[in-house]
Amino acid sequence: MAFRIILLFFIIGLPLSAQAQLRAQDGLAALDAGDTKAARAIWTPLAERGDVLAQYNLAVLLATDAGDQADLEQAQHWFEAAAQQTHLGAQLALADMSAEQDDWQSAKYWYEAAAKAGAVRAQFALGKILERGLGTAPDPQQAIRWYQAAADQGHRAAQFALGAALAEQGQDDAAADWFEAAADQGHVEARHNLALALARGLGPQDGMVAALPREASKCQHEWCIRHRNGEGRRDV
Repeated sequence: MAFRIILLFFIIGLPLSAQAQLRAQDGLAALDAGDTKAARAIWTPLAERGDVLAQYNLAVLLATDAGDQADLEQAQHWFEAAAQQTHLGAQLALADMSAEQDDWQSAKYWYEAAAKAGAVRAQFALGKILERGLGTAPDPQQAIRWYQAAADQGHRAAQFALGAALAEQGQDDAAADWFEAAADQGHVEARHNLALALARGLGPQDGMVAALPREASKCQHEWCIRHRNGEGRRDV
């Protein structure tokens, strides 16, 4: 799973004092000027005093400007400090780092925290962890719950994963509906699975998808399911 961090400057949690806000802005100004050393010097004491914004910004700085393993370990330390204060970006970053390290219990914990806060990428990732049994026993029903949460927010890969999971449980009409939703967003395997469902008389049979059955020959149902399970190209 790719380690993706976006440098975001926002706060979820405790308000900053006016002085801390000014110092935080000084750190941003230093970073804009290309002086990462000065930004680090400004944010470190703020982070040590519990400033969640400084903790997160310092963690991002350390992770993206890492000179050695010690910097990455410090980045993880500050992400965790901010995550404990319910900073959503920190929770996602910490989950990503844990997944890259194959620490699936930690990844599951932080993806779940972010998923409960409504983060669509975390909901999808948590669904994959639960379905595949990474660091935990497989839980197909909970996987479906989180795929559903992400799918309801329009996450294309989650819509496809949900359709495949429902198909495996014999809920073919519901599966076809989610394949259609993913196909409408350009998901190729979902389009193929929808075509196969239509050829079998399942799912929506309206004019919009009337031409799809000709695609069924390109994809067997089991082949597309394997893509969702990680045995082919993954859409994350």
